[in-house]
Amino acid sequence: MDLHADLDQRVTLNTATLPWTPSPMAGVERRMLDRRGGEVARASSIVRCVLGGLTKPADLGKVILVAAFGKAVIAKGPKAGAFIGAVAKACGSGGGGLKLAQARGRDGAALAGVLEKAQLRTVLG
Repeated sequence: MDLHADLDQRVTLNTATLPWTPSPMAGVERRMLDRRGGEVARASSIVRCVLGGLTKPADLGKVILVAAFGKAVIAKGPKAGAFIGAVAKACGSGGGGLKLAQARGRDGAALAGVLEKAQLRTVLG
């Protein structure tokens, strides 16, 4: 499958309109941004899954955020830490990393609005 596979071509996507498609891993869905190849491929996707829960009552309303950027994306400039740091800051906390970034946020209610803004700015190329 080739989807926006030519990384020399600039593509702007409204990721909010992309369908969620099931991943081979149970409980994981993805919005495919670019792909070259079959299930084992060079690919960029927005992924959502539920890995577990925050069990302490004090943690209700908090969020755990993770972003992973591939080598091709990093080579073009974006860093996972800058992306996740901005999302976490808007949720009342912080975090970072280069290829794989993680963060926590104290204000889970802010997450939907922050992700909507991030989706509108998702640009490949």
